[in-house]
Amino acid sequence: MFDSVRTRLTLWYAGVLAVSLIVFAVLVYYAAAHIFYARQDESLRSTAETVASAYVQELDEEGSVARANDVVLGEMVFPNRYVEVIDSEGRVVAWSSNLSGRPVNVPPDVLSEARRQRIGYLAQNGLRIAVVPLSPDPKRQLGFALVAEPLNVIAEGLRRLRRDFFAGVPVILLLASLGGYFLTTHHSRKAGAAVRCAESAR
Repeated sequence: MFDSVRTRLTLWYAGVLAVSLIVFAVLVYYAAAHIFYARQDESLRSTAETVASAYVQELDEEGSVARANDVVLGEMVFPNRYVEVIDSEGRVVAWSSNLSGRPVNVPPDVLSEARRQRIGYLAQNGLRIAVVPLSPDPKRQLGFALVAEPLNVIAEGLRRLRRDFFAGVPVILLLASLGGYFLTTHHSRKAGAAVRCAESAR
């Protein structure tokens, strides 16, 4: 069976197609992962900047850090996201109730990055965290706003993508291989018929 030309052509075609599909799936997967994580970072940054702006506004209006903490953390509740406020030295000042008493400890290098670039990121305890200064004025060292989201939000999307690839690639390969086999069979029969016609014409 494997000595026939059409079988060997079909196997060669299936092998080339399999390699192409696998390479394509891997490239798409890693490109999608990069996009997912970049979008998560940008969304966390936007939310953290909103928290920081609201905090400073409340602080200026009320003149009380404790009151600003209570108002911002009480009013700004985000699904699947956690909010934390720390002082300029990294000490926790307040955190949202859905953080379940697990405040985030931000390393000094991340705080330095946030001061310089107006944003810093870290991953800790299964969370992706964005850190922004509370005040846009570098001379006004009020502290930082943190917004965190579980990393499994992205992991679940990537898991579904992998599942679709694992289900789709074999089906495409099988259908394409069957199609290639039938095409080579059809062409072989046509070629054989042409040869027989030519021989009979002689």
